[in-house]
Amino acid sequence: MTKTVRVSERTYERIEAERGDGETTAETLDRLVRGRPLVEFAGMLSDDDARFTRETLAAADEAANRESAATVERALGTDDPVN
Repeated sequence: MTKTVRVSERTYERIEAERGDGETTAETLDRLVRGRPLVEFAGMLSDDDARFTRETLAAADEAANRESAATVERALGTDDPVN
């Protein structure tokens, strides 16, 4: 089973910079966290990085919601917003 994880563009670039030759993003993350509990990462982001990440995720969620609503509207053949 796989899971999708959203990260800011800045975080993704940092992960990619750590990626080894032939290594997948998942393998890179596995290597970087080395099986440590996620709670150990609490507090690692500065306030600015945490704010940036929250704002980036909120904007991505809003964009995904608008795109989903537009897709449903096209599928239903209506111009009325989906509630």
